[in-house]
Amino acid sequence: MKAPMIALTGHTSRKLAAIMFTDVVGYSALAERDERLALDLVEEQRALARPLFAKHCGREIRSMGDGLFVEFGSSVEAVECAIALQTALHERNRASEKERRILLRIGIHVGDVLAREGDLYGTAVNVAARIEPLAPPGGICVTLQVRDQVHRVVPLPFEPLGTHTLKNIEAPMEVFSAVLPWLDRPSGAIPKPSGGPAPARRTALSRALRALAILLLAGIPAAGLWWQSRSAPPPAEAPQEEGWLDSIAVLPFVNMTPDPANEYFSDGITEELIDALARLEGLKVCARTSVFSFKGKGTDIRTIGRRLGVNLILEGSVREAGGRFKVTAQLVRAGDGFHLWSDSLVTEAADPFAVQESFARSVVRNLQGRLGSGGPAEVRRSTADLTAYQLFLQGRQHWNRRTAEDLRRAVELYTQARDRDPQFALAELGLAEAYGVMPSIGILSRAESFANAKKHALKALELDPDLAEAHATLGLVYSDWEWKWDDATRAFERAVAIKPGYATAHQWFAIHLRRVGRLDEALREARLARDLDPLSLVIRSCLGDTYYDRRDWERAGAEYREMLRMDPEFIGAHISLAAVLLHRGRWDEAMAELRLEQDYSPYWVAMKTMFEGRILLGGGDPSKARAVAAEQAAAVEREQAPYWMFLALLHGALGEPDAALGWLDRALANRDYYFFMGMSDPSLDLVRADPRFVALMERHGLPTRLSTLPVRS
Repeated sequence: MKAPMIALTGHTSRKLAAIMFTDVVGYSALAERDERLALDLVEEQRALARPLFAKHCGREIRSMGDGLFVEFGSSVEAVECAIALQTALHERNRASEKERRILLRIGIHVGDVLAREGDLYGTAVNVAARIEPLAPPGGICVTLQVRDQVHRVVPLPFEPLGTHTLKNIEAPMEVFSAVLPWLDRPSGAIPKPSGGPAPARRTALSRALRALAILLLAGIPAAGLWWQSRSAPPPAEAPQEEGWLDSIAVLPFVNMTPDPANEYFSDGITEELIDALARLEGLKVCARTSVFSFKGKGTDIRTIGRRLGVNLILEGSVREAGGRFKVTAQLVRAGDGFHLWSDSLVTEAADPFAVQESFARSVVRNLQGRLGSGGPAEVRRSTADLTAYQLFLQGRQHWNRRTAEDLRRAVELYTQARDRDPQFALAELGLAEAYGVMPSIGILSRAESFANAKKHALKALELDPDLAEAHATLGLVYSDWEWKWDDATRAFERAVAIKPGYATAHQWFAIHLRRVGRLDEALREARLARDLDPLSLVIRSCLGDTYYDRRDWERAGAEYREMLRMDPEFIGAHISLAAVLLHRGRWDEAMAELRLEQDYSPYWVAMKTMFEGRILLGGGDPSKARAVAAEQAAAVEREQAPYWMFLALLHGALGEPDAALGWLDRALANRDYYFFMGMSDPSLDLVRADPRFVALMERHGLPTRLSTLPVRS
C-alpha cells in the first residue's frame, strides 16, 4: 500500500534535503519517574544541540517533546553535525552522574521534500523519522542513500543493519549504523585478520586515526583523545571459530497459522532442530537464548550471522490449513544470504510429531554431508502421547521466561505431561531443570530445590541414559549443593560428550572448575559457552567471572561492559565492573557503577553496600567499611540474612583475618552460594595463606587447592 498523499494548500515548493530526527533514550520512563529532571535534561540537550545545528548549516523545523526535527542542505552536513552532537554528549556523559546522562538516537535520510510555510513534508521526512528508533543508544542510523553520499568524506565506517520494512513506506529501506569509537560494534562484526600481527596493528592504528579524525571533526582537542585511545579498555571477545568445522543458527520458526496459541509448536520445531544439531560433533550450534533474541524483529540475515558468529542460518515457518500443518525451511549462507537448501513437509495437524522428526532428520543429514561427519545425531521420539508432548512444549515456553510465576506454571505443565506418560523422560528433565533454577529466583530454599532437581534428573536418566541436559543438571546439584566434586566432574564431562553444543553444560562446567581451582580449564569451558550462546547475559557473566578469578582485570572489565551494552540495567554487571575498578584503584569510577536507583532484592542491595564500603576503604576511609560490616553482622543475627561471605570479604579487606575466618566458617556451614564466587577475591589473599584456612577447608571436605589460587597484579 502506498503512503497516503498529503493535501497542501498555499505556496509549496520541492527541494532536496537531508532530514535528521533525534530522540532521547528512555525519556518517557524518566519523565514518569522524575518529571523535573527529565525536563531539565531535555533543555540541556537542546542548548547543546542548537549551536551545532547552526554551525553545520542546519535549520530546526520543530521540536517534539524530547525530539528534534532538523533540515540540512546535504547529507555530509547532517552526518557531520550528528557526529559532533553525539561526541559532545559522550564527553558530557563521561563527567556526569549516571542519572544525568543523556543518550540520543539520531536518524538521517536524504530525499525530495515538499516545503510549505517553514515546514517540510513527504516520504523523505517519514523515512528519517522511522529509522531513528533503529539507531543504538548514543548512535546514528542512516539510509543507504546517505551512506553512499558520505562514506568517502566522513572518516568512519557504517555497519549494515539490514533491510527494513518501515510503517507506511512502500519500499523496504537498507539502513546502516555509524561506528563511533566509543560504541561497541555487534559481536563478530570486526573481521578477523587473515595473517599474523601486522593486520591487527593496522586495524588498531586505523581505528585510532579514525577516532582522532572524528574528534577533530567535532572540534574536540586531539590530546585528550590520544590519552583515551591509549587507556581505553579492550573490547569484549567475539565468538571464536577454533575447533569448529562449521557453525549454524536456527532462527525461531515463524507461526503463520491463524491461531497464536500454536506458537508453542513453532518454537518446539526450533528447539528440536537446535537439540538435534547440537549433537553433531564439530558443528557450532547457537543456543536458544541468542537466537530467540531475534524473534519477530525482521533483522537482516547478514547482521544475525555477524552478531552470532555463524556461517549458516536455518529459518522457516509453520502454516495450517484444512487440518494440516505445512512446515517450510531454508538454509542460507549468512555472509551473503545465498540460498543453499530448502525443504517443506506437510502433516496432519493431529500428529505434529512427524514433521518435527522428519525435519530434524533432513537437516541433520544435510549438515552431516556438508561437514563430512560420520557421527550420527539421533533424533528420537520420547513419547507417543501427543497431549503429553504439547504440555511439555507449553511448559518449556514458561520455563524459558524464568519468572517465579512462569516457573511454577512450568512445573504444573511438566507434572501433567509426566502423569499422562510416566515414561516421558523430557517431562522429568523439565521438572529437574525448573527446580534447579529456583534458588536463583528465590522460590524455594536451596535444600528443597536441589533435592527435587536431583530426584527428577535421576529419574530422567533412568528413562534415557543419554539425556545430556539431565547429566548437566545432576552435575549442578553435585557441585552447587552437595559438593561432590568428582561426581560433578563426571556428570559434566558426560553431558558435553553427549551434546557438545549444549552451552549451559559448558557454562555450569566452567563454574564447577572455578570452584575447584582449575582456572585454565574453566576459561576454556566458559569460552565454549560464550561461542555457543554469545547474546546470553548469564554466560557472558560466567566468562567475565572466570577472568576475574584469574585476576585478568582488563578482560573481565571488557566482558562486564559488553553485558551493560546488552542490558544497561543489569545490576550484576554493574557490581562486577565496580569490583574490577576497585581492584585497579579507580575509586570514583567504581562508586559511579553502584549509583543504581532501581529496586532490587535485599541480597543485591547488601552486595552493593559491601562493595561501597570496600571502595571507600580503598580510597582511605575505613569507617564506612566498618559501619557496613557492623550493619550486616547485625542483620545476620537479627534476621538470619545470608551475608556471611560479604562479611568475610569486608573483614579480609580490613586486614582482620580472625574475623574473616570466623565468617568463612559460617558461610561454609550454611552452604553460602557466594562462597566460591568470592573465594578468589584479593581481599582474602592473606586469609588463604593462613594455615587455619587450609584446616577449615579440609574440615568441610573442600579442595585445599583454593588456598593456592594464582595471584596476579
